[in-house]
Amino acid sequence: MVAIMSLTDKEIEHVGATRKLQKILDRDGLYLFVTPKPFGTKTFYYRYKNYAGKDKSYKIGVYPTISLKTARVQHKLLIVDVMNGICPQEEKLLKKAKKLDYKAETFGYVAKKWLEWRKTKVKSNTYEKEWSRIERFLLPKFKNFKCEDITSRDLVDVLTKVAKSKEIGRDGRKIGGIETSHRTMRHVASILKYALNMGYMDKRLQNAADRQVEYLPKLPPKHLRHRSAITNKEELGRFMYKVENDERKYELVGCAMRLIPHIFVRPQEMLKLMEWKDINFNKKEWTYVVSKTEDYAVAKFTVYLTDQAITVLKDIHKHTGNEKKVFYSSSAATGYISNNSLLKRLRDIGFEKDEASVTGFRATAMTLGREELGIEKYIIDLCLAHNVKDTNGNAYDRADFKKERKEFMQQWSDFLMECKREFQRSLIKSV
Repeated sequence: MVAIMSLTDKEIEHVGATRKLQKILDRDGLYLFVTPKPFGTKTFYYRYKNYAGKDKSYKIGVYPTISLKTARVQHKLLIVDVMNGICPQEEKLLKKAKKLDYKAETFGYVAKKWLEWRKTKVKSNTYEKEWSRIERFLLPKFKNFKCEDITSRDLVDVLTKVAKSKEIGRDGRKIGGIETSHRTMRHVASILKYALNMGYMDKRLQNAADRQVEYLPKLPPKHLRHRSAITNKEELGRFMYKVENDERKYELVGCAMRLIPHIFVRPQEMLKLMEWKDINFNKKEWTYVVSKTEDYAVAKFTVYLTDQAITVLKDIHKHTGNEKKVFYSSSAATGYISNNSLLKRLRDIGFEKDEASVTGFRATAMTLGREELGIEKYIIDLCLAHNVKDTNGNAYDRADFKKERKEFMQQWSDFLMECKREFQRSLIKSV
């Protein structure tokens, strides 16, 4: 939850820790974050958008080491940097990397070189996560090792501890875990491969991290890692009945809950990327850039809006029609309502974690679209912005099946409302 106020030192001193992370807005993107119990650490952050329009957070400092007055001075300087196209968070990482002075051919030295190379290959968010894992889990142990002196046993021992870690950070999030340990092992394998190919290691030596993930604790079965989803008509009918009859259905979160099953895009893309200028009510289309797959699959994508979706969007227009974003929120640090707001509403209307998730409507559309409506998988894949596999990739088959996609989307919306009516009739019969 985000509170909005112009802070004073007295108010900061009296803010107590709760069970949740508190974000208190001071002004123009300057926030005070108060971590959950038992820590209650008070930290100044600057929330902004970088040159690519991505949301970023820059840590200014911890209160009272950094006073409110000092935080505001630094905040003004950071605003100037952002206006000049400089991303403070990226600059901070670059300066930190340059300060690292490892002896040549040590693991720390090669990791630094590898990270410089990776920065040119992946998006900034991915780079930052990889940097964080290497810095937190690998460098404390291996930074001064020669690459050839690192053994498979060393790596498995260190990353097994990461996999089993139950440590909780000051922000209330878990540090480590099985998936993190697997990802970190793959980073090491890539770093050592880089060392071998760039001449920092003798090519006759073995990559100590190659295929070592099998000796780490196993990930849960794949089906248990998937987000829960509604996959039968009865439960889908119950969901549609609940959201359409909820007394909060015309509130912004209520409208989002009504809209997402009709368009089944990734929730974050709907909340973050949907802007009024990209919606054509006459053509009944919404066009946007699919951020998750723009580099290797689908980039610019069109969602064909159904009659039911248009009705919900007109309800939303009454709230945010004068804003840029469809799901604009003045009280949210990001400027739009959060995925957690939708998740909380999903729980409020009676769907538990193992029954449904907001992301799960993509799986719902694929499963019931095929089982109940008999739609071809490739048509639904195209509606999901998936890159449909072909022997020759997209080199020859570039058909987008616009007509079929439009027909399916309307068919799907009609099916959703029919499920709702069937559930409603079942309630009447049971009385």
